[in-house]
Amino acid sequence: MASGGSRKFDALKDVHRSQMIHLLETDMEGQKDIIFDRDLMKVLDIFLGASILRSHGVGKIFTLDKIPPKSDSHRIVYCIASDLKKLKIVCNHMLSQALCDKEIHILFVPRFLHVLQVLMEEEGLWDKAKCHEFELGFLPLDDNVLSLESIGFFTNVFLNKDWTQLRDVAYAVHQLQSIFGKIPDIFTVGEKASKIKHMLDMFEAEIGLSTSAEAEIEAMYLFDRDIDLPAILLSQMSYSGLLDEEFTFKTGTLEFTNEEGKTHKLMLSAADEVFQEMRDQNFRTVLDLMKQRTKTLKETMPKLSGMGVKDMKALLSGPLQSYENKKQAVNLHLTVTETLVKCRPNMYLVLNAESDILRGESVKETVTFLQDHICSQRGMVDSVRLAFLYAICQGGVATDEFLCLKKDLIAAYGAHLLPVFLTLKRLMIELKSKSRFPIPLAQLRSSFAQSLTRKLQLLPIIFQDAEETRSLKFLEELLPASAFIQRPNDNRMHRFVLLVFIGGVTFAEMAAFRKLGLLKGVSKLDNEDTEEL
Repeated sequence: MASGGSRKFDALKDVHRSQMIHLLETDMEGQKDIIFDRDLMKVLDIFLGASILRSHGVGKIFTLDKIPPKSDSHRIVYCIASDLKKLKIVCNHMLSQALCDKEIHILFVPRFLHVLQVLMEEEGLWDKAKCHEFELGFLPLDDNVLSLESIGFFTNVFLNKDWTQLRDVAYAVHQLQSIFGKIPDIFTVGEKASKIKHMLDMFEAEIGLSTSAEAEIEAMYLFDRDIDLPAILLSQMSYSGLLDEEFTFKTGTLEFTNEEGKTHKLMLSAADEVFQEMRDQNFRTVLDLMKQRTKTLKETMPKLSGMGVKDMKALLSGPLQSYENKKQAVNLHLTVTETLVKCRPNMYLVLNAESDILRGESVKETVTFLQDHICSQRGMVDSVRLAFLYAICQGGVATDEFLCLKKDLIAAYGAHLLPVFLTLKRLMIELKSKSRFPIPLAQLRSSFAQSLTRKLQLLPIIFQDAEETRSLKFLEELLPASAFIQRPNDNRMHRFVLLVFIGGVTFAEMAAFRKLGLLKGVSKLDNEDTEEL
């Protein structure tokens, strides 16, 4: 999507800002101090700065802690996530002497759930505070990336099987449609995606759409993350993907520490010209791109010789300043690249092992590499990923091999890996084979491992035999999930598409969709509904 799309989706920030100001000025009228949940501060800071808060009656700003804040204001506002643990801390504050004579307001993001009310009743505080809710929709993180930034989404929905937060996704899509028009074509893949579509229809029937504008988003695709969980076990080789795996993006911000111990905080988006050029590139080509950019920068360096004072002043405030900014950006990304190379010395060896596992080739050599990797106590995340990827592609491993792998992993990295095994098992990703005698990969015909291999080869199959793409039955077999399609009877080419990944999306997947958009001439709006995986 063009950079103009970023400005277009700033309307979402305006909507959220207006809603928050309305709450502060009407429901919490007067001077007040506000206490923010730490997890929410960076999210709300996308559209709500301290200066805006202070211009609407907010005095001091605190972060939520176990100890009550020392506030002189008569009115205290807590802004917290819809979470029992966070509310318990607030209840403890309210029961202390420090806040016994204060007017308390609690602002829940995104909703005030019934279970929260029950906790307040059990604590005897139901009538001691005024409760409000702030339904947070999609937030723009980049020129073509929106995020719901829903705290604990993946854990609650996919591990705990609590679908409460699916309603927040449906509301966010409904809000998007109320601004940019009703989306005519909707495609869903997965049970949760279908549920969200049903909720979306209910919103439209009960609330309606507040706009009659022509649809700017021509199609929406909703995907369940768990239709392809093995994909997140693969290494991300795009520049942005490696940055996220090593340092972790949080609301578009990345922090890393170099060898000198200096911490850098980067706001990485398409506004950063260097990052925009390299974010989707394979890491093998990034260093060459950096060298080329450095060479170009040297060639464009302004010449000071022969200039008068007036010309030099104009140069300092114009071209020279621009040159220095570009130089600083290039140096910073060079530092990041060097840090990545040193942090991941075995990156390409792991990548080769993953490729062999997916193809079912050099199995003995791959197992030997995996054992050496574990015994050498190299990257824990890489070891766990390789072990489970190997098990998936083999249709599970025999009991003896399973016990050996599990024992080696725990011995090398510690007993804190035990919850990881349990978590992956709950996600239906297991090491152990359900069969007493696992079948070699080459002989599999109808097992999950064979289905996975075919799915990973989906695009080559489609382009090799175009006739097969006409068979919906063929595609349904490759995608083990329920699907729904809503579209008018026409063959329009979609030029602007919203992709909604329910449970998160990797940067490598976003890079692939951007590439596909360039090839097909389609603008894409990639979307993630939770923290980055």
